[in-house]
Amino acid sequence: GERLARLQERHAGEARVWNIPMPGLADLVEAGEIEGPRVERMLREVLEGPVAEGADAVALGCTHYGWLRPLMARVLPAGVEVVDAAEAVARRTLFVLEQAGHHIDTQAPEREVLCYATGDAAALEQTVERLRAAGADLPPIRVARPVG
Repeated sequence: GERLARLQERHAGEARVWNIPMPGLADLVEAGEIEGPRVERMLREVLEGPVAEGADAVALGCTHYGWLRPLMARVLPAGVEVVDAAEAVARRTLFVLEQAGHHIDTQAPEREVLCYATGDAAALEQTVERLRAAGADLPPIRVARPVG
């Protein structure tokens, strides 16, 4: 959208940038389909052109796409970097929580994560289970249903 256009204008310089819409890809991830021929074919089809024209990096534009990094590493040729903002977003989240007075001990042993679902809690639980079944390494997660 408009924000992305401003970021590109401000930071892309002389670099060529392709914005590639991926309708349906996030839905596949939510369905636990983070591997397999359908997802691989979808990625190969949209990345083939930019890579052939010299793209040297792929920036993931959706938080769902981080689950696809292992597959992207196999699909993309050596030397094409995958840029995922997930760690930067996590660091920023920790900072905001600290500023609000909530200390998170990042060195503590793994604990259960409590998620509050603003939408369909059962659907979120199913997504978590599908991701686990697909091999995602997730901590214990408990989904709280909205009150009311």
